[in-house]
Amino acid sequence: MRRRPPPGCAPTSTTSATVHGYGGDNNSWLFVQEPLAARHTVYALDLPGHGESGKEVGDGSLASLAAVVTDFLDALGIERAHLVGHSLGGGRWSRRWRRRYLTGSVP
Repeated sequence: MRRRPPPGCAPTSTTSATVHGYGGDNNSWLFVQEPLAARHTVYALDLPGHGESGKEVGDGSLASLAAVVTDFLDALGIERAHLVGHSLGGGRWSRRWRRRYLTGSVP
């Protein structure tokens, strides 16, 4: 997970979470993280079994991966955030998203 807060970011600033597709990792968002961070606190996540995360994926279902993202938000006390998702990363996530920005995903 990589975090990029905007300069002078207040704790109440809008939060965005980027979630990569199958076989990707948080580096999938390398070139969009900085522009997003100009206005949002950005978290680039590695889903289980990808990038620098643990290799245990549980049952690997979309529901279990979505729970990981929701648990991440809960751990940080984030009630609502923007989702920037690619492919698998834009799948069946949470109603906690302010907006979903998807590419190559099935809503």
